[in-house]
Amino acid sequence: MDDTLRELLLEESGAGGYAMCRIPGMAVTAAGTILCYYEARRSKDDWAQIDILLRRSTDGGKTFSGRRILASSGRGHTAHNPVFIVQGTVLHFLWNLDYERGFHQVSLDDGVTFSEPREITCDMAEFRREFPWNVAAFGPGHGVCVSGRLAVPVWFANGRVRQDGRTREHHPSVCAVFYSDDAGTSWKVSPPFPTGAKLRDPNETSAALLPNGEGVLYSIRHEGSQHLRALCRSSDGVDFEGVKLCGQLRDPVCFGSLTSGETPFGFRIYSCNCDNGDVTLKPNRIHLRLKRSGDSGATWSDGLMLAQLGGYSDLALSQDGKWVYCLFERLRRDEEYELDLLFAACSTSLLEDEPEPLG
Repeated sequence: MDDTLRELLLEESGAGGYAMCRIPGMAVTAAGTILCYYEARRSKDDWAQIDILLRRSTDGGKTFSGRRILASSGRGHTAHNPVFIVQGTVLHFLWNLDYERGFHQVSLDDGVTFSEPREITCDMAEFRREFPWNVAAFGPGHGVCVSGRLAVPVWFANGRVRQDGRTREHHPSVCAVFYSDDAGTSWKVSPPFPTGAKLRDPNETSAALLPNGEGVLYSIRHEGSQHLRALCRSSDGVDFEGVKLCGQLRDPVCFGSLTSGETPFGFRIYSCNCDNGDVTLKPNRIHLRLKRSGDSGATWSDGLMLAQLGGYSDLALSQDGKWVYCLFERLRRDEEYELDLLFAACSTSLLEDEPEPLG
């Protein structure tokens, strides 16, 4: 690797007392500190006993602090789906417990310490007027602050209860936006995304700001037959325009991330996901690519391959717009569910070398 692309193994599968680390999230603070947060699972399933860990970097991702436990589920419970939102010098931390409860914490010192968890499940529960859910989860990834409004994607499912009586399937599902207009004191849930005939069971969604205060771009994971990511715009984060499938963002039903901001080359939106639409392949979460758009998501570059065997990822942009940071899962072997968690720093100049396709 040259000085335009750096990579660091952050968590190795099976190391440090955890079966695996998954569901990466990232944020860059007002001070330029990189925050990497993720689930550290005691077993290899979504309903495992989980600690939510945080690692910080103050040198552009060259080194990271040791692990810090932000939230812990305890035996018989599941803490999951950590999400950060940067609001000036304030960091908002949201997470879920047992796919039915939500919590909010705040950091005022660049992610060094956090307030005690405050439960916000009652705000989530209001959405049952729209959809009779028994499963709920934020993000994953990160949220955005649009014109003072905190906004984080959230998905809900009315899943079949399994034989253990605790775990529940993650479909059928809908997605919406969990938002606050008073700096996190109270929260509301938007109406669900307009799905249309081409989407089935939309769920994990990522968000990025659009240029010139135009609003938010959402990238939606769903189980539609065309296996393309769905994009949706909103001028205020919660009122949605029509959902469109993006032919340049193939997807095998996996979380994909977005980030955006000013760079030396103009305003850019970056996307990272497993660029594969053939779900018959085993594994099908392959070709994890980092792509660039200079026209608010209308067209995308072919992208830079970060991992042949990939998974979930999250993105953040450096304060000066010269680096795109990516925290991502990499599958270790084709036949085994073993994931390492890696951090990559990619120069935005490297991504400018690829022209965007027309139309």
